Amino acid sequence: MHQRVKEEILPILKEPEDGYTQDALSESLVQRMQAALERVSRAFLALIARAHRWAHRMVEQVDEDNRTALIGTIRYAFGIDIAPLLNVPTLNAPLQLAMATNVHLIQSIPQHSLPSERRYTPEGFLIAPAKLARCGIQPYRAVEFSDGTGDPMRILNIYRPPEEVFAPESLASYEDAPLTNDHPSGFFVNADNWRHLALGFVRNIRQQEGYVVGDLVVQDKSTIALIESGKVGLSAGYQSQKDMTPGITPDGQPYDGIQRNIRVNHIALTRTPRCGPTCRIEDSNSYGEPLMSDTPDQTHETTAAQPQDTPTPCHDCGEIQNQMDALTETIKKLEAENQTLRQKEATPAVRDAWIADWAETVTDAKQLMPTITTTDKSCHAIRHEVVKQLYPKHKPVVDALLAGHTLDSADDAMIQRAFKVLSALPQSTPRRDPVLDALNTQMNTDSTPLDSKAARTKYIQGLETTHTA
Repeated sequence: MHQRVKEEILPILKEPEDGYTQDALSESLVQRMQAALERVSRAFLALIARAHRWAHRMVEQVDEDNRTALIGTIRYAFGIDIAPLLNVPTLNAPLQLAMATNVHLIQSIPQHSLPSERRYTPEGFLIAPAKLARCGIQPYRAVEFSDGTGDPMRILNIYRPPEEVFAPESLASYEDAPLTNDHPSGFFVNADNWRHLALGFVRNIRQQEGYVVGDLVVQDKSTIALIESGKVGLSAGYQSQKDMTPGITPDGQPYDGIQRNIRVNHIALTRTPRCGPTCRIEDSNSYGEPLMSDTPDQTHETTAAQPQDTPTPCHDCGEIQNQMDALTETIKKLEAENQTLRQKEATPAVRDAWIADWAETVTDAKQLMPTITTTDKSCHAIRHEVVKQLYPKHKPVVDALLAGHTLDSADDAMIQRAFKVLSALPQSTPRRDPVLDALNTQMNTDSTPLDSKAARTKYIQGLETTHTA
């Protein structure tokens, strides 16, 4: 069009006819410019018609996702919702043309970076629908979910049934939950730290098919920039009660345990949500990233005494009362211990200690009993197996450490003490140094490992030979 304007209009400006007054020249110039513009317009409209026909063929290749992506992009960039305009006949062709000419552009945009139904408030806050969590099976490290037995880094498949994920109490806990940038390390958001962690909140929580969805309100400018740059994954930080009873889901998938009584503390913006890429703004798997506290809130059910028609005389009321008092004290003590254990279990330092204890136990067990298998065994089971294997050889020492208890009746502390003592005793077969073994193997030309004395002799001989040469 620019070229046609140059061809039609510029000659008129450069070569005015002689003998014209200024007014006549102006009128003639306007008339000629109008005629030239009409010719340019007709040519341009013909070009548009051809483009429309070509675009119509191209649009047939564009699927609904690309249409939605373009609508969302225009809404995000210009604040204009063009979706209703697609049904207006006079505007449909130009919109189809725009979509067709942007097919390749749309297909080149990463799906995770495409906004959908985002809007901005006059204050600059970002409001967007978001999928926050889903039901189904999700992977967890044992150190995040288990009770301190077995390999802490093994993977557990934990089932989140719909009746738990969408329970009214669980959904209510999402409402107004703060938004954080990644999960806080080792703690939840509370009144003491929210000022440094909260970047927004979620609201309007509801169930949508297999997901918990809501409206995300982001109030922090730098976090909005992160979202616009593509960090759109979401992961919930929550407490839940663990039920480590294995089973099969209704669709036939095996699981190792179930999450119950889910209560949300915060929603974290992350690049690797546990529930997959679908939990994002429209749920590490490495250890430490997802802040999960699965300490159960224990409830105690009691059965009310049923009244009898005829009261039974009490002959030993005093003794019964004493027994009840003793039981009450025992219950209080057990509840206090249970509360301590629950708090201890939720401490990241305790989880780290579990990993360290597991690593040390496995290392010592392999040294004392090279044939032992440690897969799916707790530290106590490993130590017990080693002590039992070595008991005939070190009976006096083990008996003294068990203080009259048998191996089967000894508690975990006794077995652990015996295991540590046996680990410290000199072994008939010296423990091998893996570094020395590697050096010996490298120095021995026939790849037969040498002991330290033979390796030293061979090394000296090599030096003497070199010096002589």
